[in-house]
Amino acid sequence: MRQAIGECLHREVAELELDEPLGEILGIDSLAGLELMAQIETRLGVRFRDEHLAQPRTLGNMLAAIQAQEGRARSCGSD
Repeated sequence: MRQAIGECLHREVAELELDEPLGEILGIDSLAGLELMAQIETRLGVRFRDEHLAQPRTLGNMLAAIQAQEGRARSCGSD
């Protein structure tokens, strides 16, 4: 997951702090941030919920949103 995000960001994920705003690190505006999230959704086959779109775009927030979705998918599949 981290590797896929790093590829979308065109950066080594190890270089990024989890709580640093991605816009400041990458020099992107809010529209580019949404486009980045769309790339990650496509690449990882996930869908960010609306409340995650409103949160500051940090690597940590993105990872938490993806992990939360994966947890929901697992719990739905175990019914």
